[in-house]
Amino acid sequence: MKISSEKTSSEYLSLNSCGIDFIHDRDRGSKRTDGRCDYHILYVEKGRCRVLIDDEWQYVYEGGVIFYRPYERQEYYYSKDDNSISHYLHFTGVGCEKILKKLGIFNIKFFNMGRSREYENLSRKLHYEYITSKPICSEFCAAYLWQLLCIIGRRYSLRD
Repeated sequence: MKISSEKTSSEYLSLNSCGIDFIHDRDRGSKRTDGRCDYHILYVEKGRCRVLIDDEWQYVYEGGVIFYRPYERQEYYYSKDDNSISHYLHFTGVGCEKILKKLGIFNIKFFNMGRSREYENLSRKLHYEYITSKPICSEFCAAYLWQLLCIIGRRYSLRD
């Protein structure tokens, strides 16, 4: 039986799940026609991701960020031939909409923020915290998540 990380929370900001996928042994992707009840962000560290955005297939390349809001269709694929590395976040909370609007990233679907070592390192710290479940784990995860969102917001505000 597979346990789902899909949930909502009464916390202000809460991480449901996160991870880093190294896609080299098989094709991977998701097709969620009704989305999920939480927010979902993909960051392409290396390679590319084929994404359905507004009923049109597009490629998002290295340094690209893809945003999904709750109940928004999610369809994307990674080919093993591209040797991609993908970071993902699923998060929720009563403050999500306010945070994303404050950072100016609530309405975006994707953009290329460029490779960010800062984002990648912080994402790895978040993933480690998430899988080790040490004391006060959820607070550390929320803090790291907030920083990742701020990095995206800053990069988005500085785009050309």
